[in-house]
Amino acid sequence: MSKTIALFAALDSSNRYNLWVTDGTTVGTFELNPPNESAAGLIPASYDFAVLGSNLLFRGVDASGNKALWVTDGTAAGTVELNVPGASSSGLAPFDPLTFNDKVLFNGLDANNHDNLWVTDGTATGTSELNVPGAWSGGLAPQELTVFGSKVMFVGADATGSNLWVTDGSAANTTDLHLTAAWTTSSVPALGLFAFGQNVLFSTQDGPGFDLWVTDGTATGTTELNANGVVPGAGASPGSFTLFNNLAWFVGRGAAGLYGLWKTDGTVTGTTELNISGASLTTGLFGTSTNFAVLGNRMLFAGEDTNNHKNLWVTDGTASGTVELNVSGASSVGLAPSDLTVFGNKVLFSGLDSNGERGLWVTDGTATGTTELTSGNIFPADLTVLGNEVLFSGSDSHNNTTFWVTDGTAAGTSEQVSLSSLGASNFDQVVHGFIPLTVTCFRAGTHVRASDCYTRIEDMKIGDLVVTKHSGIVPIKWIECRYIECRLHPQPRDVWPVRIATGAFAPAVPTCDLWLSPDHAIFFDDMLIPVKYLINGGTIAQEACDEVTYYHIELAEHDIIFAEGLEVESYLDVTDRSNYENGGKIIQLFPNFSMRSQNTLALWEACGAAPLQISGPKLTVTQEKLRARSKIGNTIRRTKGVNERVERGGRLL
Repeated sequence: MSKTIALFAALDSSNRYNLWVTDGTTVGTFELNPPNESAAGLIPASYDFAVLGSNLLFRGVDASGNKALWVTDGTAAGTVELNVPGASSSGLAPFDPLTFNDKVLFNGLDANNHDNLWVTDGTATGTSELNVPGAWSGGLAPQELTVFGSKVMFVGADATGSNLWVTDGSAANTTDLHLTAAWTTSSVPALGLFAFGQNVLFSTQDGPGFDLWVTDGTATGTTELNANGVVPGAGASPGSFTLFNNLAWFVGRGAAGLYGLWKTDGTVTGTTELNISGASLTTGLFGTSTNFAVLGNRMLFAGEDTNNHKNLWVTDGTASGTVELNVSGASSVGLAPSDLTVFGNKVLFSGLDSNGERGLWVTDGTATGTTELTSGNIFPADLTVLGNEVLFSGSDSHNNTTFWVTDGTAAGTSEQVSLSSLGASNFDQVVHGFIPLTVTCFRAGTHVRASDCYTRIEDMKIGDLVVTKHSGIVPIKWIECRYIECRLHPQPRDVWPVRIATGAFAPAVPTCDLWLSPDHAIFFDDMLIPVKYLINGGTIAQEACDEVTYYHIELAEHDIIFAEGLEVESYLDVTDRSNYENGGKIIQLFPNFSMRSQNTLALWEACGAAPLQISGPKLTVTQEKLRARSKIGNTIRRTKGVNERVERGGRLL
């Protein structure tokens, strides 16, 4: 099974604050030392990260001390600064980034040192400032960018103060809602924007307190939710909003001034507090901020009881169904749970035991099903789901910060990496957990043309002979493989296979249905085209699946081989061998097989078997040709779809 990698920030032995990569093992943990970083390191900030396809965009400090926009594929060589035209002389200083469709929106400094809204596709030339009419003369200063429906809402500055804005990622369609007339204090922005279906919930000051509001992205569709004369959301942490049972749940203040559990359907009548028995009489259920974890038809959270002990609670969405879990082995002052993280059908969290030590706990939502997995004061934090395991930071018996791994059982919980042994002097935090992967390979079960017959790719081995378009019959130099659990992927479309139906390119080409990863290139019309650019919804379509194994064949030189009769590329080595399970001890954080970076394109131009086409009129002509062919019904048979059983090395998916 493949490994998934986490990125984190730490001080190294030279007190340089840098990016590090880990797969949870000592050999797979290393510091990224890219060219042109500052003498003090990249100095990354965890809140300024955005995943875009197979890359990560972040704010880093360069050798001149400028805070710039950087992009990384998880390697030092693939970590580069984007020299953006129109940026401030002191650097773009990007922050509050948000991935939106195939771009990232963020706040950045322009040449006039104005905070404005920018958009990027992950390249310097594809990064530009949105000059929005109606923005404040000092810049739009966008904050709290939040995707809702097909648009993004944010807090921005106009001539009257802070206001709500909506954008589709273009300057022409970025508009001010002009809501300050509804608020008594125009300088107080909306807080805690939370997407709720096609609406956004937020709190803002209307008079003496902060009230709960809802908007559909228009001025007329923005209203205050005055629930029974109380002030829900006053002083509540914006991060306390969560979705459960098709409702938005949040921490809010009731008429008595105590903080309790509230729910809303986005209407005044549908906004109510749960009157929960057993909550603290001095602070309410929430004396401090909390985080929620939704586990099926239940929701878990940290709350305070009548003894003012902070404990684990569970609710089914009703007052009578909201109870405190009295857990055996917990501290006398309560479990004080934090970092609640859903993992399969359980929740992992940090909690206090009867010895007053903070360890890792697991719960199924019941008192008897809540147990401690570790012993001693390990202070677990930064819980990050990585496939079938959870990686987290903790302390060992010598108070050194280490990486730990757990499968949700005591026996499967162990310390993996001591950062001090790797030259790190001060671990900070896992700043990004489960990372999207982009893989360019054949799906298991694909037949490749060998010297004498078509052979399943998983049955082939190094040295076997395959037929190529340009070099005749040649031996296989290397076979790569990667197993992916798509159901755990935050952006599964990046890894779902693309199905090419029989006869999609010509009669009996391919000879049967063929599945490729989205970025695997097909040779057609004298050019190589990643299959994702040829999807037409008919004969070439992406299909969802829970898990998939991809393979790729490398030859002595990049060439064209035959898969189910269709001409496709072999593997082109662009220094990304560590993307694969069998590529070495380290698997890259961001397998960048999408051929988007300038370095990769240069290597392709020098070593590729044919021109790469990802845009332009030639691609358009090919797309139209295949779209027209998809309408020829007698050449295409109906496929079995997503539920077709495909054998993978003796296992049926």
